[in-house]
Amino acid sequence: MKHCAVLDVGHTHIKVCIVDNHGALLHSVETSNRVLGADHSPELPDHSLDPSPDPQPYSYGSAHAYPHYDVDGCWGWFLHQLTQLSQQYSISSLVTTAHGAAAALIQRDGALAFPILDYEFPQVASETPEYWALRPPFRETFSPDLPAGLNLGRQLYWQQKQYPDVFTSVDQILTYPQYWSHRLCGIAATEVTSLGAHTDLWSPSRQDYSSLVDKQQWRTRFAPLTPAWQRLGPVKPELLRQIRLDADCEVLCGIHDSNAAYLRYMAGGHEDCTVVSTGTWVICMAGGTDIGDVEILSDSRDQLANVDLLGRPLATARFMGGREWAVITQGERGAPSFTDLEIVLSKGILALPAFSSQGGPFRQNPGYLTQQLESLNQRSALASLYCALITDHCLTGIQSRGDIFVDGAFVQDEIYLRVLASLRSQQTLYASTETNGTALGAALLVNWPERRPGNGNTPTRIQPESGSGTALSDYVDLWRETLG
Repeated sequence: MKHCAVLDVGHTHIKVCIVDNHGALLHSVETSNRVLGADHSPELPDHSLDPSPDPQPYSYGSAHAYPHYDVDGCWGWFLHQLTQLSQQYSISSLVTTAHGAAAALIQRDGALAFPILDYEFPQVASETPEYWALRPPFRETFSPDLPAGLNLGRQLYWQQKQYPDVFTSVDQILTYPQYWSHRLCGIAATEVTSLGAHTDLWSPSRQDYSSLVDKQQWRTRFAPLTPAWQRLGPVKPELLRQIRLDADCEVLCGIHDSNAAYLRYMAGGHEDCTVVSTGTWVICMAGGTDIGDVEILSDSRDQLANVDLLGRPLATARFMGGREWAVITQGERGAPSFTDLEIVLSKGILALPAFSSQGGPFRQNPGYLTQQLESLNQRSALASLYCALITDHCLTGIQSRGDIFVDGAFVQDEIYLRVLASLRSQQTLYASTETNGTALGAALLVNWPERRPGNGNTPTRIQPESGSGTALSDYVDLWRETLG
């Protein structure tokens, strides 16, 4: 049987997953991601990658002072894992998926002109105050004005401003999943799901680059726009020998990670549902929309229009849920019970947003707890309750309708799921039985559009939380009133 290997590059973790041609996950291995040269202070410390057995240096120009992703460490780890897995599985396809707000600027010889900038670097925004006047209006891009480097257009502008000589050497700009595809096969591409993820670079209504791209004369620098499912080409011969892959193994273009999670449900026929993709970011995406539907969005609430792999707009709201959960729990993970939740509810202990300034509808506000909790389990229960409340707020803001499907890391959080089901009682809430929904969605690109989800996509219906009686309802009223 032939298999697909998915390289999943998240902001916090990276993974290699093996998926069979029925859509079943056979193997998953992950490690922490790492940022190099980080002199800024995100809410939680970065963690090192596992030692890389074969780092495979990938050189870049002189601009290296800013925080950037350890792509060589990731690459060495990927090659090591693929070498091991190729001895167990017949791998015929390689698919890449990665987080947004990142791009690779490469020179004519294929080397990086710049390190790939970490979107949390605050100087990207602080050193480009004039960018605000250059960026297109919200109704053109449906991309909100975000902090640090979360708007990819601002990143490119900052790099061009800070390092003009190096920028002139840039031959092609690749969106981040396609950077990894390029390293595997040598073919350069860009793709619409990454371009449409709060970049300022894409116009969903025109399905074309935004006015910013032409204003800055970047259009000719972007690599060819390519469908996510297109086969770019075979794996480089030297990698075939090193990893010992099948000679006919091909590399697909790849897809933005949240859109990969959404693809699982889109492919299953759930066009009018809402998908809540969870992890470092909690991203709520409402399908079945058109440009008229996304007119409700507001740039001041971290709402935006993502686009699916066909270029159609998805009304979207998001917040940094995994990061905020970890801040509330002080970086520890407990095993909370519903008894712990009931204690938090009965005491009326509130977590008020926001605990990350990087995104979300309340990112301008400093988060705080109305009372400290010594119990780790109670802090964990409070964090899950908080994330459910903010998710509910985001879903209301994008006028979510139809069934809700929760995907990603939070599917293992029963308190989060059951509280959210209570808050969205007019909708039916389902949770994926897999925490690797992003990889499973990316694997569907193989033989798209004929391929449909297999036995890896049987969601579980979540019942509302009923054990707390009226305590939850009273708590929600208090939280909303205090929040104002």
